[in-house]
This record gives sequence, C-alpha cells and structure tokens, in this order.
Amino acid sequence: MKRNTLGSAWGSILAMQAGVQAQEAAAKPRVVKTEAQRRQDEFNQIRKEHEAEFITVEVASTDYERAQTGQATKLVEMSRAVYEKQYGISDLRKLWSLSVNDIQVQADNPLQRLKMVDSTARWPRIATPVELTEGNTEKAMQQAAAFLDSKNLQGEDRDKVILFTAYACDSNSQIDILNPEIWRIGFKRLVELGVIQSESTSTQAQPKVEQSADELRAEAEASYMEQEAGPLWSSLMDFFVREFNAYLNDKQKRALIDYVVSHNLQVLDYESWNIARRALVFSSVLPETCLSADDRLCVELDRLDTSTPAGRAEYARRKNRLEFQG
Repeated sequence: MKRNTLGSAWGSILAMQAGVQAQEAAAKPRVVKTEAQRRQDEFNQIRKEHEAEFITVEVASTDYERAQTGQATKLVEMSRAVYEKQYGISDLRKLWSLSVNDIQVQADNPLQRLKMVDSTARWPRIATPVELTEGNTEKAMQQAAAFLDSKNLQGEDRDKVILFTAYACDSNSQIDILNPEIWRIGFKRLVELGVIQSESTSTQAQPKVEQSADELRAEAEASYMEQEAGPLWSSLMDFFVREFNAYLNDKQKRALIDYVVSHNLQVLDYESWNIARRALVFSSVLPETCLSADDRLCVELDRLDTSTPAGRAEYARRKNRLEFQG
C-alpha cells in the first residue's frame, strides 16, 4: 500500500511537471525560418563538415605550372588527416600545447627544435637575409609588442606566439623578420592548431552582457562602415601597420569611422581617412608616431612666425620642400 501511494504521488508530480513544461513551450514565440534561411543553415553545416575533413595548403608548382602562371607555389585542397600526417602537424600541435617552460626545454634538443618549426606556414620571405643587429632586433620586438597588444594577448599565449615566430625565423634566414605580418601569421597558425584561442573564441566564452540602444547602434554603424569601405578599409589598416607600425584597437578604429561620418567626409575617398588620422593624432586618440614626415612638416609650417622677413623666408623654404621635396 505504501509503495502504491508513493508511486501515485510520484506519477502526479511527473504529470504536473509535464503540464508546466507544455505551457511554457506553448508560451514561447515560434520562430519560423524562411526558405533562404534554411538553405543558408544547411550550407553552413555542409561547409563546417567539409572544413573539418579537408584543408587548403600551399605547395610547390611544377615546372610546367610555373611557366604557365609565373607562380612558384599553388593552393591545393587535401584531406586534413593526410595533411597532418604528412607534415607532422600532430607532433607540432602536441609540442606547442606544452607550457612555455617545457617548450623552451624541448627546444634545447636540436631534433625537437626542428619539429617545432611549422614548414607549412606562409611566412614572408626576402632574397637577402636580414642582419640581426641590435637595432633590427629591437624593431622586430616592437612590432611584435604592437601586434600582440592589439590582440590583448597576455601570459603564455603571448609568449608562445613570440617563440613560435622566432624559432621559424631562426630556422630560415630568408624569412623577413622585419615584416610586421610575421606576427599575425604566427598568431593565426597557433589558433588554427588549437594551441591558443582567437579573440572571437575568447569573446564567446564570456557571459553575455545586455547592450544599450546606443551601443547597438554604434556597433551597427561601425559594421556598416567597414563593409561599405570594403577593400579601402583593409588597405588603410595595412597602411597603419606598414608606415607607422600601428595596430589599431577597436576604440581607435571606431574613432576613425566616427570622425569621417560626423564631418560628412567621403567614405570611399582615401584622403578622408588621412584627414581623420591627422585629426585623431592631434587629439591624442592616435599616437604621434602615426604622423608622416610630410604631416610633421605641415605642423612646423603652422607654427612658424611669418611676421618677419626671416620667418616668411623660412616658411617659403619649408613649403617648397614639402611641395617639391627640395
């Protein structure tokens, strides 16, 4: 009798829970996807499965292909399993998953040091090796710091990018260690190997924070402007890296966009972004290093006292130098 009573009570509880769940399900708004959305979801799933099974790699072109295209290498798609076995990717991932201290210990072994170098990464190369003078080494480390700061990398992730890239440069003197892109390549490769997390992964791991209407509008505007500017925006970011060794953070990028929009400048006009760049340097949003030599000369002209003959003569001399590089 006791068992029957308990069973009846438990059954009533389950029935009540099922009723509550049914009411909650009925109260939820039903999301109906369009045919285009369903097709996009299906395509995304197929692409995800394909990328998990296959990978695109760069390989040497044949003599015939080189004669036809003029390219020394070509991109081919191959099985990820075959690729990892052929190029020792599994060992590479295993080694770089160790702690930084263990990586440095392993690097003392010449054979292990060879296994730590990723032969598949597409590093920028030069015909004449860069001499590792004290000045060049300092410049390379400044470029590394600028890029890693832009990614907010700290601790072991930061150290691994530095070691991964440095070991690659040590193994091949033709890798251009003064090209700031090597740090982006090293970072991206370690992300692909699953050794460190990308920014997007780190952001997704954080708890979702409710955004205000102003924040949502600002994000939408920034996203729109980046898409509208398209290749010009990408070229502009490359220009900052190449000319000023500056990797802009999200706040600085947003300030650039805000300036162009608020002053009704043409988005697709490169000079609009130069105007914004100079203005943001003067307002201390961007560092002074983001001024070109011509920009600095213009500043000097503005500061000259032209109330005297000597001042006017100096103004004319510097203006001629600016216009004619004389």
